[in-house]
Amino acid sequence: MATELATAYVSLLPSMRGVKSTVAKELGDAGEEGAARTERAFSKHAGKVGASFKTALKGAAVLGGAAFGAAALGAKAALDSANDYQESVSKIDAVFGGAQAKKIEDWAASAAGGFGQSKAQAVQAAGDYGNLLTSFGLTADASADMSMNMVQLASDLASFNNTSPEDALAALRSGLTGETEPLKRFGIALDDASLKAKALEMGIADGKSVLTPAQKA
Repeated sequence: MATELATAYVSLLPSMRGVKSTVAKELGDAGEEGAARTERAFSKHAGKVGASFKTALKGAAVLGGAAFGAAALGAKAALDSANDYQESVSKIDAVFGGAQAKKIEDWAASAAGGFGQSKAQAVQAAGDYGNLLTSFGLTADASADMSMNMVQLASDLASFNNTSPEDALAALRSGLTGETEPLKRFGIALDDASLKAKALEMGIADGKSVLTPAQKA
């Protein structure tokens, strides 16, 4: 606010300097009539300066109020972001357990920036994947490792296909639940035959039996 007031004051200086010369022009000859004209002229031009100063002060107040409002919004956004992150941390702690949750936090802090996501986004995405994978029957350790790999894979897919990590994360999540259509835009085509063949290759199925959700994942 002090800066805006100082700026307003400096911007008015030329107007204030102009009062003297303008008044002088209107004085004319000395004498009683000149004195009266002096008073009228000075009042007239001083009033103009006063009005300008009031306008400037009003503008400065508006600017100050806007700056305060922006600062308040920024503080609220920061608080909301901190709350969201804490909720994500609480989620991974519940899904994976303390040791794996700490591992994911450390991974997100050191690696997230490298693949175009914030630490908070990486932790939240890992929690979402982990919640899904553990419901398929995977252990906490296996779910944590796979969740981190999936988050990084989403970033690679997004970069290669010129889209956002959020789109790739959603497509991979759909694929894990058996909805393979969203993955086709990323060049990934899956069907039962290819899934069984891959499961056999990885040694997690016999190639004949129906795959469990965990094996498909």
